[in-house]
Amino acid sequence: AQGRAAIPRIIHQMYRTTELPEDWAHVPRAWKQLHADYQYMLWTDEQLRQLIAEDYPWLLATYDAYPHDTQRWDASRFAILHKYGGVYADLDLELHMPLRQAFDRAAGLDDSSRATNYREWAALPPDNRTEASLVAWDFSGWNFAFLAYERDHPLLTSVTRSIVELVLGQWDAMRGVTNRTVCNSAVSCVLRVTGPSAYSSLVTTAARGLNLSLIH
Repeated sequence: AQGRAAIPRIIHQMYRTTELPEDWAHVPRAWKQLHADYQYMLWTDEQLRQLIAEDYPWLLATYDAYPHDTQRWDASRFAILHKYGGVYADLDLELHMPLRQAFDRAAGLDDSSRATNYREWAALPPDNRTEASLVAWDFSGWNFAFLAYERDHPLLTSVTRSIVELVLGQWDAMRGVTNRTVCNSAVSCVLRVTGPSAYSSLVTTAARGLNLSLIH
């Protein structure tokens, strides 16, 4: 959106503490090795809550009231990128090329190329056909596991505030104040209130309101 905006050279990832599980212990090192000119930040739960409390106090009550930790992590990625900008990546997402190369590659793809890349990815052996491999194979689609934004992007402001409205709406439904509900299970509430489904829908709505063009 809004042309080729400057994305700060910061890589953000998060986990409960600084002690990573064995399967992910190598991930920060892998990102750093590919991006020596980037700052790397591993956020803990304690640091994330401090960020919300200090910089987004209007979100704190909702943040603390989320029934699932996953929802706090979902909301946190928006706050991190809004304040600092840069790149957010889930810990189970590992690149095999530098970000600059991946971005340049994605920028040069037309719709036909993207479709071809997806078909090639879909033809991989099932054991290799993971979400992470799709992002590394074709860095051109919407993906909640990987986000890149300039600092203070208006889309993130809108999405974060809209997520609060979704949560409040769901609380009203649970209390019987309204019959409208966006979810009916723990999984659907994560996906539709703070997660990938909510993000895709809210970004599209926000972009329309801000008169921004989105390129998928």
